[in-house]
Amino acid sequence: MDVEEVRRKVGSGLFILSSDGWIRRGLTTGTTATAALCGALSGEEEVVVRTNAGIDVDMRVRLENDVAVATKDSGDHSFDVTDKVEFHARRTDVGLSFGEGVGRFRGGRPAVSGSAMGQLEVNMATRCAKGPDGGVEISIPRGRELWASTDNHRLGIAGGISILGSTGFVEPWGERLLRTKIEIARQYPRVSFTTGRRGWRWSRENIPGYQPFVFGVNFEEPLSELQGQEIVLSGHPSLLIKWAMPEFAGRLIAGRQVTDEQRRAVMDKAREYNGNVVDVRFMP
Repeated sequence: MDVEEVRRKVGSGLFILSSDGWIRRGLTTGTTATAALCGALSGEEEVVVRTNAGIDVDMRVRLENDVAVATKDSGDHSFDVTDKVEFHARRTDVGLSFGEGVGRFRGGRPAVSGSAMGQLEVNMATRCAKGPDGGVEISIPRGRELWASTDNHRLGIAGGISILGSTGFVEPWGERLLRTKIEIARQYPRVSFTTGRRGWRWSRENIPGYQPFVFGVNFEEPLSELQGQEIVLSGHPSLLIKWAMPEFAGRLIAGRQVTDEQRRAVMDKAREYNGNVVDVRFMP
């Protein structure tokens, strides 16, 4: 395999090298919305989007009259319901606004995460500076149709899907990625299984001596297979608790709300699969 090709692909943020070839990451709804925004402001069909991971991604946008259209690419993710969904952006007089198909909380606030909003605002201010002044409205024509296929209906979000993304990239969840991570984890005597990228960073900083691995909430198989390691479960309390206690599905749980009963439930379920789980750590 060509070394320069490996460096280029890994450096792009879009590829993971596994034992049987490349696994392709996708792009988040936040990155896709940002591509549409840049296309609307610049009037160009090839745009460069800065992700929250600090990596620039080249993306194509389709221009239709006064609308820029970007299509979400989920990479090798096996079950992303937002794959191939179109994000539309059109010029407005001022500011950043959200229209049809973007979910809304009960008070009317658009369902756009803080990290995705930051990505949109940074690119609007700096990456698309060569475009004309003005605002942008982002809409998702199929958002209302897809609403019931997401967790939004259980989270009190109505009318559409959310715009999300902490890094700008979608992990390619599927059997190949799971097997790759399990094989790499075998090389470490102490590991932490965590729920996402924020959990990975938090675990690195707060659980010294344990190599973190992101498994989402797909803990059963790696716990069952990695019987020779000392393991800590860590990450977002809501995700860990819902994994252990399905009755909490659709409820938001912050770290300060975690009870002793919930902590025990997570530990007990983890130890059903692996007796070497020594702790559960909830990030704030």
